[in-house]
Amino acid sequence: HAFIWAKNNEALWSNYPQKAAIMMQMRFDGYIGFPGGIIDPEDESWEAGLNRELSEEIGLEEAFYLNKNNYLFSSITHQGKLVLHFYLREVTIDDYKLIEKKTLESVDYGLEVTGIVRPVLY
Repeated sequence: HAFIWAKNNEALWSNYPQKAAIMMQMRFDGYIGFPGGIIDPEDESWEAGLNRELSEEIGLEEAFYLNKNNYLFSSITHQGKLVLHFYLREVTIDDYKLIEKKTLESVDYGLEVTGIVRPVLY
């Protein structure tokens, strides 16, 4: 999964300057989460699988793909029998807005993903 974010000093309403814009998504199952998904056997690497998922789910363009330098940590969930890999990518606020708009054109919009959520952080 990917934590895509940007520093953001724009004011929310008039008195609340935000610190950052963080991209999360509404999932098909009603949960809110970070974009990403299951790595397929044909994926050449974790990063290739992640970028494929990000392309499908949020329409991420190649210019913003993540690589090994974006890797943050992995965790194991025994209950779900999954190993989760988490990546971090900081972009400019202008690029963030571009990525955010592009989500409406993604392959999985309205199916696997029902919308993008920008949690307020100030």
